[in-house]
Amino acid sequence: MVNLETVNQEILDLEKKDTSYATCERLAWLYIVKDHLTPEQPRAITGRMAGSDFLQAASGVDVEALLGVLDEHLQSVRILYPAEYKAVVDRVRALKGP
Repeated sequence: MVNLETVNQEILDLEKKDTSYATCERLAWLYIVKDHLTPEQPRAITGRMAGSDFLQAASGVDVEALLGVLDEHLQSVRILYPAEYKAVVDRVRALKGP
């Protein structure tokens, strides 16, 4: 059975060789296998979170958990302040780009 350690070692060995098409193709497959064998790490808000109380509280929190809390509270905003809710959703959609 293939394990992550074996895949990583094979990648290191191949990266030291020439960059022929055959080597690149083998590396591509190994990178795919590595991605599937690597456990997914929970994403967290990182970086400098100076500023508002909200940003400081969000620092280090799992992104999915944070979005769950925000979604619950934004439903209240949607009911009480529909224009503000729409503005927030529009800004978030704009982050996706065209």
